[in-house]
Amino acid sequence: MTERSAEVLVVGGGVVGLSIAYNCAKMRIGKVLLIDKGKIGRGASSRNLGGVREQFSNEPMIKLTQYSIDIWEKLSGELQWNVLFDQKGYLMLARTEAQAEQIHQNVKLQNSLGVKSVLLSRERVLEMLPQLKSDDVICASFNNRDGSVHHDAVLWGYERAARRMGVEILEDVECFKFVSSSGEIKGTETSAGLILAKKLVNATGVFSKDLAATVGVDLPIKSYRREVVVTESYKHFLKPVFWDLSTGLLLSQTLRGEVLCDTRDPWNEESRETTVSLTFIKKLAKELHELFPQLTGLNLLRQWSGTYDVTPDGSPILGEDDTVKGLYFASGFTGHGLMVAPALGRLFSEYISSGKKPELLRPFRLSRFAEGKPIMEPLVAGRKLS
Repeated sequence: MTERSAEVLVVGGGVVGLSIAYNCAKMRIGKVLLIDKGKIGRGASSRNLGGVREQFSNEPMIKLTQYSIDIWEKLSGELQWNVLFDQKGYLMLARTEAQAEQIHQNVKLQNSLGVKSVLLSRERVLEMLPQLKSDDVICASFNNRDGSVHHDAVLWGYERAARRMGVEILEDVECFKFVSSSGEIKGTETSAGLILAKKLVNATGVFSKDLAATVGVDLPIKSYRREVVVTESYKHFLKPVFWDLSTGLLLSQTLRGEVLCDTRDPWNEESRETTVSLTFIKKLAKELHELFPQLTGLNLLRQWSGTYDVTPDGSPILGEDDTVKGLYFASGFTGHGLMVAPALGRLFSEYISSGKKPELLRPFRLSRFAEGKPIMEPLVAGRKLS
């Protein structure tokens, strides 16, 4: 096998890896190589609902998503490919006093940082969503700068742009282990042979933990399965992305009228499996009937599942490792990788080029857990908020 080498090696061909590779090539850092053990974008990046939001509960994630949405707004032009970013808003529904207090505090924090989210009264919620049937609605938060993208369009756009910029992309190349020496990354052993690299980005989602362990780094990441279904087309009734914090029901209606549906996994098991279940369908059907009865009897077109790489605090691990120089992590997104991918491409390329860590990335260091400085994020799809 021929030995390969690169200035920057990105392991993982999801949306985060593609964004980082594209931006590194755009900055002309040197040869950029991206590898994936399967086909580009076949992992978690193509198995989500495509939601994008600034509505988080902690300052670092709010600032990171603000920057990311700034890029999302112009990304189609930059990539010369329509990523179908639709700023239709994002509504988070509170049906308990604890949820209402949480989103009230969230909106207050978000507003202090420049996010123009608002708190909606029960009456305003029902005015915006007249089809919603729930006697226990208290309030909701809403931000019209939020919205959704089409994950496949984003992946295709970044892949094509990366190739135009000269990124070499190798599919069906499995990474077995990272290689380091004297505290510095040297490359990786793969099914295509040894690949040498001065800078290596670990963007492998739920597999990040396994690969980090090959050079003695412990990433506190667990994998959880999430299921999604899409219905047949239905007359448009839902403009914003809708999230019920009580059940976990998450809905987004496409331009063609299909309804993308997700809810809290009834088992919530730690797993890397991408199987589907009848239990999920039963729970989803019950919640749809209770909250949006007009959808009762709507046919389902497809059902699939993906994985979340989950950290103890619900926030990602971003940046260079403290013990292995040249090894960078873009991992632990807990379902938010697509949202921040445009920002991370810009930030990591600047970071790798200059050697100086951008301020937006500093809070997300791996060492925060040992330091007792977690970035707690309670608003994670699939996680119950009482």
